[in-house]
Amino acid sequence: MKFEIKSATNGFILKCEDDGELYVHQESDEVEVFADFLRLLCDAYGPIDGRYEAQRIHILVRPGDKHPDFNGCPECGEHRG
Repeated sequence: MKFEIKSATNGFILKCEDDGELYVHQESDEVEVFADFLRLLCDAYGPIDGRYEAQRIHILVRPGDKHPDFNGCPECGEHRG
């Protein structure tokens, strides 16, 4: 499977050569747009996982570790210190 990813002024363009689909993501929030793009890839082409599986893929958007709203990351053990 071959993907072509292009940046656009207001989002991203994803072209999947195998199925000929073209996905266009347009929003003003660049971080959320890219997270949605990764979720799309994971849902469409990633491994099938479920709530009862030992491992799952999660794509989360959080404040940076130096941002005032950062309150730690319980998943990776990183905490404000």
